[in-house]
Amino acid sequence: MKLRFLNHPEFQVLTLSEAYTTLKDEVVEFIESPSRDELSDIAFGIGRLVGALLGRKYVSVPYDGLHVAKCNERMAEYGHFRSRRHLAA
Repeated sequence: MKLRFLNHPEFQVLTLSEAYTTLKDEVVEFIESPSRDELSDIAFGIGRLVGALLGRKYVSVPYDGLHVAKCNERMAEYGHFRSRRHLAA
């Protein structure tokens, strides 16, 4: 699946600390509300962590498809990969 958001100016290589924190937050969300969607968010977080280790924005991993599709939909709808909730904060 094509990552339409990969070239968005705010989608940058994360530091290891940022990637770890992002992944940890996704795991907490999954524990609080388990779902396939949250599991896909964890997979995407793993891809971001691996990307940080390799100096890349992202490395595709199994089961990240729901998250990638969600980001692509957001890009098509309002031009940003983050949720409206995160943009409002």
